[in-house]
Amino acid sequence: MTAALLLAAAAAFGSGPAPSYLVERVVTTGVETRRLSVFRDGVAVLAAGAGEQRRVVRLGLQSVELRSLVQLLEECLPELAALPPATPRPGEGSVELRLALPAHEPVTVRRSLAEVPSAAEARLAQALDAIETTLAARDPSWQDLRGWRPAVGDVVDLDDGKRVRVVELLAGSETPLARVLVGDGPLTIVYDIDELRRHAIRRVAP
Repeated sequence: MTAALLLAAAAAFGSGPAPSYLVERVVTTGVETRRLSVFRDGVAVLAAGAGEQRRVVRLGLQSVELRSLVQLLEECLPELAALPPATPRPGEGSVELRLALPAHEPVTVRRSLAEVPSAAEARLAQALDAIETTLAARDPSWQDLRGWRPAVGDVVDLDDGKRVRVVELLAGSETPLARVLVGDGPLTIVYDIDELRRHAIRRVAP
């Protein structure tokens, strides 16, 4: 293999809290760092730029997108975990992949941007590139509403363009639910509250 790779496994289970992300990619070129994180709740966050030009945008992945990504991570993990360690080249741009799948030991792989990626890295890069491209095109005014506690009367914009108002909170079998009115009605939709948070991009009222 021609790539210069550094593999570092995180500490064994039980030595500290597990990372909240499923996968992170950190690309460093000069003074600029671009970080793409996909969290276990399905939220993807892109932080890019440097200094005053730095911007952060987020997006809730659809359930099918999240399942497909998890499957890909599980397929790539054995090859990434088996990559031999090597000394990174100082002064070059680098890309670092961090995987933290549930029930697996976290793995970090780092290589120079000038080196050829492994087959598993290339597969994963293609999927992460698609997510990053979508995030990069998003409006930076989107808000981080992961901590939002929906209440009746709240109005939010969703990432699919809908504006909805919470009209009822319901008890679900596993997680609470929220019934929302789309626009001025009459259509209503029932969301799992975690899913509603994931797709809410902007709080309009109150």
